[in-house]
Amino acid sequence: MRFSAILIAFLCISDSVCAQRWFVSQNQNNTRVIGLLNLPDVTRNFSDDECRSTESVGVQLYSTPSRTGAPLGAIYKRNHPEYGCGLLLKRAQTSTEEELPTEESGYEIAATVVYERRGRWFRIAIPQGSGWIERANDNDFLAYPPLLSQGLAYLRNDWDGQLRRTAGFESPTVPLQIEWKRLVSDQIGIEVLGMTRVGSDDWIHVRFSTDRCGDTAVKILNPMEGWLPAYRTDGATTAWFYSRGC
Repeated sequence: MRFSAILIAFLCISDSVCAQRWFVSQNQNNTRVIGLLNLPDVTRNFSDDECRSTESVGVQLYSTPSRTGAPLGAIYKRNHPEYGCGLLLKRAQTSTEEELPTEESGYEIAATVVYERRGRWFRIAIPQGSGWIERANDNDFLAYPPLLSQGLAYLRNDWDGQLRRTAGFESPTVPLQIEWKRLVSDQIGIEVLGMTRVGSDDWIHVRFSTDRCGDTAVKILNPMEGWLPAYRTDGATTAWFYSRGC
């Protein structure tokens, strides 16, 4: 799992660009994230070469979940001299371009970060705030925590180390083996076994992965499994995933 983190750092042009392109991974969001939203009409051919030679379709951004709301600007793909090939926001009535906060939903597939959904409208992260865009295709939205099942999921390196026997804060904890405790800061790989909701809280049933990315130190450990809340008390996601593999 360390290799993926190193790869992300290598791909970033600067710390600020890295923070925007791996917005959730690097804990830049201060609002609870409910998923990712693909913009396939905007991001097709998202390689640097194609970015230089194609013109992107723009998606309009509004202040409210309605086309009658005040326009905030347009989102499009462009090769920018500071940001490289990325999703940019040009605010209404200005010529200023800002890099949009994103995460990869798949290999080199930039997706916007969603805070709220109302039918076909999604409130997404933008620099210093949020705005609403409309999308007709439900498949564009990848809800958290279900999206963990589609990639290499892991527990974040600031996980509190608490697993529970069943879903719910009243459930007894599962004692964490000392060998696994030592690996918390390395982002323990997990297999998602199931999900459920208890009251207003989403819970994830996980098994620690002992066969991940050729890590021999993990292969010899006894597997552990249990339940954990999808969100921490501060609203950050407890788990996330690598879009590019090991």
